[in-house]
Amino acid sequence: QGKNVRNIMYKKNTSWRNDFLFEHPFKYETLPRSEGIVTEAWKYVRFIDRQPGYEWMFHTGADPLEKQNLAEDEKYADQKALLKKRFEELARQYK
Repeated sequence: QGKNVRNIMYKKNTSWRNDFLFEHPFKYETLPRSEGIVTEAWKYVRFIDRQPGYEWMFHTGADPLEKQNLAEDEKYADQKALLKKRFEELARQYK
């Protein structure tokens, strides 16, 4: 999903992404397998090996240190649904 930053550096008109898909599909000691999406203000993560699914969601604009997991907070259910939908779109496109 990489983007060439050359046009931005030289101030040429170019489109830029507003979000990106990430994945950590390998088991590595204490780091669990995960996948998710990062936007300008949000991060959504789901852990692959947890049943039922375990999720994190952070408002990185308001909580840059990612201390408050909002994934189970009903006030953010709509935001979580949007992030999950976008994650699925990107996963279909890039996987």
